[in-house]
Amino acid sequence: MRMVLAAMLLSSLLFCDHDAYEYNEEGRKSVHMPYDMHYLDLSSRQQKEIRHLLASSREKRKNLHKRTEALERSLSALFDQKYFDKQAFIERQLQLKKEALQIEADLLEGIHSILTEKQRKKFVHYLKEWEID
Repeated sequence: MRMVLAAMLLSSLLFCDHDAYEYNEEGRKSVHMPYDMHYLDLSSRQQKEIRHLLASSREKRKNLHKRTEALERSLSALFDQKYFDKQAFIERQLQLKKEALQIEADLLEGIHSILTEKQRKKFVHYLKEWEID
């Protein structure tokens, strides 16, 4: 019985981190950090352009966040009224979602224009992490 348990334990340890790592071109394990672009081997010009693009996007998202907080405060005012204005609620929510989508699209369009075709193929594997919540 001990031998069976030991064999099961050893076999489970062998496969416990099977998919935890990706392997780079040299066959070494590599771990990807979110929003990390080192795997793209950007030129100094590309790095500068991406930094500028990210700073601009960050500022836009910060402004959107402030408007979202203001909307949440105005929703409480909408809810305090005698009749709930469903249409006003929908319009305000749609406007914010549309702005968030526009910011995300602008960012991805900018990144697309900066990267080479080879870099884009690598970038597409991590596209999901660049979505704005």
